Amino acid sequence: MNTLTAYAPKLLPELLIDLVDVINPGWAGITVSGVQLDSRKITAGDIFIACVGAQHDGRDYIQQVIKQGAVAVLIESECDVESTVPLIVVDQLSQRVILIASRLFDQPSLAMNVIGVTGTNGKTSCTQLMMQLLNTIDQSCAVIGTLGAGIDGHFDEAINTTPDAISIQSHLANWQSSVACVAMEVSSHGLE
Repeated sequence: MNTLTAYAPKLLPELLIDLVDVINPGWAGITVSGVQLDSRKITAGDIFIACVGAQHDGRDYIQQVIKQGAVAVLIESECDVESTVPLIVVDQLSQRVILIASRLFDQPSLAMNVIGVTGTNGKTSCTQLMMQLLNTIDQSCAVIGTLGAGIDGHFDEAINTTPDAISIQSHLANWQSSVACVAMEVSSHGLE
């Protein structure tokens, strides 16, 4: 359903400003066209964010993503991996993924009103009602949640109630020229 809105690739230092202690001058010529948390999705020009998760350690996939064309790998702490691309330590990396993705996609949330709905029950109903109410006053509204992500009731399939930070920014970038508002279900996991 979604076709990605065009955004300009960024130089690596643009994405990392304020996130690392020192910007290496060697990074100045590295152009980033995408960012991924999932090693299987890496394509040439992407940076890989190698977070340590509950089930997988992204650092285990560094050699694989380099072969797939990653131009840099972000890690939370030093690791003993040989690399032909920069391995860049970013403190609190998992909390900074959304900022990095937002910078890559030109901060799409600034172009719309984003409404988050949290709680134990009723998130889906609330976001659907918000979409319908906003549509009645000619405010196009997208929704992200349990039913998927989409506009005016036409949803892409959802894997989680709250998608990962990169997917959220990608959706917002897709919609920034066509919606005024986004109603988003925010699970307790998504808040974290």
